[in-house]
Amino acid sequence: MVGGQVLHLSFLRVWHHASRRGWGRWLAAALLCLGLPSTSCARETDAGGDGARSPAQTPGPFRAVVVHVDDGDTLDVRAGAQSFRLRLNGVDAPEIDQRFGIESRNRLRALIFDRTVDVRPVGVDRYGRLLACPTVDRQNVCETMVAEGWAWHYRQYSSDARLSALEKQAREARRGLWSEPDAMPPWELRAQERADDPARAGRGAPAGPFHGNVKSRVYHAPGCPDYDCASCTAVFATREAAESAGFRAHRECVR
Repeated sequence: MVGGQVLHLSFLRVWHHASRRGWGRWLAAALLCLGLPSTSCARETDAGGDGARSPAQTPGPFRAVVVHVDDGDTLDVRAGAQSFRLRLNGVDAPEIDQRFGIESRNRLRALIFDRTVDVRPVGVDRYGRLLACPTVDRQNVCETMVAEGWAWHYRQYSSDARLSALEKQAREARRGLWSEPDAMPPWELRAQERADDPARAGRGAPAGPFHGNVKSRVYHAPGCPDYDCASCTAVFATREAAESAGFRAHRECVR
């Protein structure tokens, strides 16, 4: 391994360590001031997951192995000794409990699970996930999921003309989820759930500590049925700390 590769891998490790503790933005700003060349600058963008924002700098391109697939747009990768959580950029797949959610997850899994992918991050979303469209054998995974009808182009956060055109073709051909003309986009489902949830209006945010499942990357609040599960060994004082570490809230018991 040449010196540049060593420097790049070292930065990835430091960046990941800092991001897990919520220090990512401060580290990025410090590196920008120092003028270190190990990352590429990225402007603030909304092209990604809900409320996505890029820090001043994001990790440079790297190669990793896919070790877990959550659903049709979220996965975990490992680069050397470090793990990263990825959110497909500009794409929104059905929630796992939605119609076509399992099929979408299975298609993404078939495409990339246990395979080596090239990752070029463009930012980090509010949950601490890297935003990227991994490629495997020069195949763009985001484009494939949209082209085959297993995900929507997430127009609220992406103006990608290629994804828009691929979605149009998939819809006209009634591929995948488009076989049902009234399939509900996941962002509409999430908005509906928020509107229908009386707990949001009548109760404050749950208090910690929160327990994170290191396998599913889901965190639980006190009182959740799986709060003390065997894999719930990551402990966070706040929701922000859990989400900065790449965990997401349990859909039912954390509101």
